[in-house]
Amino acid sequence: MFEVVGVKSKIGMFADTSATLRDLMRASRARHHRGVRVEWPDDLRTIEDALRELPKSPDWPGLFEVLLEPRGPEKRVGIVLDRDGPMGVALLRSIGRSSWETATRWIVPGFLFPVRPGCTYAVLKALQVRVDVGWWRYPEPPPSGPGVQNFEQKERYQLSCTDFEVYWKQSGHLHTVRQAQRRCKNFVLKINPEGGAEWTIRNWEQKWRSDPKTPGPHLEDRVAAAKFLERLGRHHTLVLFDGDTPIAGNTHLVHKDCVVDQVKYRVPEYHHYGVGTYLVEAMFQWAARLGYREVDMGTGHTYKSRWAPTAGGYTYWLTVPPEGKYEAVKEAVKEIKGRLATSLSGWTSRFFCSNRGNRKETNVTGVVNSSEVGSQ
Repeated sequence: MFEVVGVKSKIGMFADTSATLRDLMRASRARHHRGVRVEWPDDLRTIEDALRELPKSPDWPGLFEVLLEPRGPEKRVGIVLDRDGPMGVALLRSIGRSSWETATRWIVPGFLFPVRPGCTYAVLKALQVRVDVGWWRYPEPPPSGPGVQNFEQKERYQLSCTDFEVYWKQSGHLHTVRQAQRRCKNFVLKINPEGGAEWTIRNWEQKWRSDPKTPGPHLEDRVAAAKFLERLGRHHTLVLFDGDTPIAGNTHLVHKDCVVDQVKYRVPEYHHYGVGTYLVEAMFQWAARLGYREVDMGTGHTYKSRWAPTAGGYTYWLTVPPEGKYEAVKEAVKEIKGRLATSLSGWTSRFFCSNRGNRKETNVTGVVNSSEVGSQ
């Protein structure tokens, strides 16, 4: 009595699922990579030709070219191209465990690599390697798309150069600042002394490196960037001396109309003088004297809240993994599930409508038969 509608066709559809999955995987990868390819050149001329077709960084002109050298197994250049030419030239630095980072990461803000506008995520994905990205002081939100991992957002500590002592008084830090000024009065403060940036950066890196015997992969790039930007007036170092001996250093960048705090180092024996506090206060005074709008202290350590409030600016950490079979399978399975849901919904509707129709006919027949029996 009950008619099962379309079961044979549905069984056939399930039997074809593996073929459909393969087709969808190919279609998925084609959608992402249609006409897009990546090259890993070793010759500088090929890299320079690609760079000429891309916009230069308005904030850090010339820096990318400085960081290109030296190249090798630990630092590679990936050129991503489509039918219209270069989409981006990514300079990547190895950080171990089959992972890479952009060479400008945490060295300068607002710049990953030369890229065609709107193509940052597409370039990162097309590289087909795991890339860690630091996104800070950009006018637009960080790149986003399927597969982005380890996404983390933290507020930055920032303070106007016109009212920093007012804030320090409110935070209870002004007393500590005054104490450091008194204790450091016999030391000599120098701005951009010869070798000061390199001394500060190398000692800072040695203090915080994860392996005491192995310098961090970013060290030489950071030193090279500091030397280059110092010549342009974009990188500055405050160094405190005891006689002729450097005892503490603090580096910072000039980004647009702000001073961006960078790395700090102090000789441990001078910690009790408050030399670190002295240099941060000196940085604020220096920034105000030169007419900068604010000081950006960055994120992370809670001690920064004594120096500046969080003011709504954010720094982002994220990882863009390679798009391999796993991502293609996920997208294909999602599409198959959608197709199955639509097909099964239609089949279920027709199935139950057919059954309801059959039951209704039987009931009517039963009622008629009962009445006929009753009348007899």
